[in-house]
Amino acid sequence: MRVYKIINEEKFLKADIFLKELKQLKKENIKTIKTNITPFEWDSYLGYSTSFHLLPTYSGFKPKKPIEKALDGWREDKDHADILVPNKRTKAGKEIVKKLDELPNFTFEKIAKVLDIKLISSGRFTIPSLRISKNKKHIFLIADDRAKLKAKDFKEVTITYVNKKLGIK
Repeated sequence: MRVYKIINEEKFLKADIFLKELKQLKKENIKTIKTNITPFEWDSYLGYSTSFHLLPTYSGFKPKKPIEKALDGWREDKDHADILVPNKRTKAGKEIVKKLDELPNFTFEKIAKVLDIKLISSGRFTIPSLRISKNKKHIFLIADDRAKLKAKDFKEVTITYVNKKLGIK
């Protein structure tokens, strides 16, 4: 794994726009879930983020208020009693899962496309990701050391430098 600072202004702007699009898409996905998928108000979700997908995958939701009667297509999660998940044994539950799976998302390959870099993904490899500094002046690419990067576009930096810019102690 290597960490690179984007030094090419055009690539920086593309990465910045892409990160803003991701943030907006996440907000839109949450709005879609709240208005079209869940019949109850919720304040947190059960889900996961893989490095392959750039946005979370939603699998359950914690209602703001306790639900007294059973909702069609929903059941309590086995491991988290306060979380409702789609009941995949019912037609309504399968529809809910389908809608959640259809929410827009990007794979890590979109980063390579946006930054116009070539990734070598055979065998073990580091899945690329982007991080932006607290002051929004630096964007870092975390990538495999086999990624084909141009020296005029990227400068390799240390983890200590990145953590300082990200505000991590």
